[in-house]
Amino acid sequence: MHQRAISEASDHVRLIAEKPYLRPYFYDGRAWQAGDHASRDELLAVAELMLNEFASSLMHAAAFPEYPVRGIDRIIMFHLRNGPTLRELLLDYFDRFPFTGLTLLIYKNDSPAGVRQDLVSLIERPGLDDTEVARRRELLEIFESSTATDPIDFTMITMRRRL
Repeated sequence: MHQRAISEASDHVRLIAEKPYLRPYFYDGRAWQAGDHASRDELLAVAELMLNEFASSLMHAAAFPEYPVRGIDRIIMFHLRNGPTLRELLLDYFDRFPFTGLTLLIYKNDSPAGVRQDLVSLIERPGLDDTEVARRRELLEIFESSTATDPIDFTMITMRRRL
């Protein structure tokens, strides 16, 4: 199961190996700019694949204790902190990650204050329906009131609550 876990969380590496010009956007903190060799759509597609891989790994780790998350969590953290396109996509499509969004925010940030700030910003985004606003508020409440010490615990909590 350990090999499968690593494989599932790193399918994007093949794409980046095939297209090394994408590497700086996911490893070096480079933000896309008009005129870059990489297209914006190409970066968004790889970022979407990565976030989906990460979300799947987190859900497996929360549901199956034998699923090894150590090491994978460091990969997720590294890429979220060094990939502006990943961070942008996570925030823009936060509703696509109902069970893992909070955990991804924790890995994205280096402090609880950053997670709290992201959640408040996500709650205040225009154009959300009442259900999504309520879900995001509940995530903030979970984050602020929980005694959880491991980010995976937040995935377990949200999976149990079916937010």
